[in-house]
Amino acid sequence: MLIDALKNWSELGLPEKPTLLKEFSDGLNHHCGLIESGKQKYVAKLYQHSFNKSLRAEYLACETGVAPQIFSAANKLTISQYINDLGFNDERLLQLCQTIKKTHRIQPLDPEPINLGELLDLYLENAPDRIISWHTLLAPLISEFGADPTPLTFCHNDLVKENCLFDTQKAWLIDWEFAQLNNPWFDLGSIIFYFNLSSSQADRLLANYFGHAKFKASDRITQLAQICVLWCDLLWQISKRGPEYIVDTQDRFDDLAERAKRLGIELN
Repeated sequence: MLIDALKNWSELGLPEKPTLLKEFSDGLNHHCGLIESGKQKYVAKLYQHSFNKSLRAEYLACETGVAPQIFSAANKLTISQYINDLGFNDERLLQLCQTIKKTHRIQPLDPEPINLGELLDLYLENAPDRIISWHTLLAPLISEFGADPTPLTFCHNDLVKENCLFDTQKAWLIDWEFAQLNNPWFDLGSIIFYFNLSSSQADRLLANYFGHAKFKASDRITQLAQICVLWCDLLWQISKRGPEYIVDTQDRFDDLAERAKRLGIELN
């Protein structure tokens, strides 16, 4: 499908017929691959949904310097700058923090905030009874996070490790289709959770982000954010992959149950 979308390569601004070097298989939403044209590497991404919404957010992120440059965008296809990802390590934690801070300062074109409750309800459609039961039990924690008074910011809302790239100078963020106003703790909780930060690393991330050491990894808001991130992820995965996902990744559900227990919720 990606090859077919690249047939009109000259209209995409590419110097010569591109060669598909690799297709990326990490995500389920879109078709994405590494291409080469005129001895230059690019990333080609064919969207299955949310093309216009994602593009608006990504252009804002490009202008802010937190997303790779977009060279062309048309017919649900983008050609973007290729970042040779060096991977994450402890020394790059503050680079990632700086990128998140810049992202949260973006002024969105659409001021409508994300409604986490409505989003989770959408993912719950056709979910097994056990999952619906868990959602009911988790509802107080989700509501508590939703009531947190932290001012909303423009958030990426999908900061899995695969969406954070690192070169020698900075961290870059890709895949912006979920970007919207949200509580910044959702992005911070995502980084702590998906990067499996230690308590000291999480404390350092929060101190750098806020400019003080008031917040800690052990704080309730930090734990609430991670639970919301994980539950949102799990429900999305079930909606895409079906109930068998629960069996295949039982450890993720055990992790959720342990986190909820620490905040006073028993998942049965």
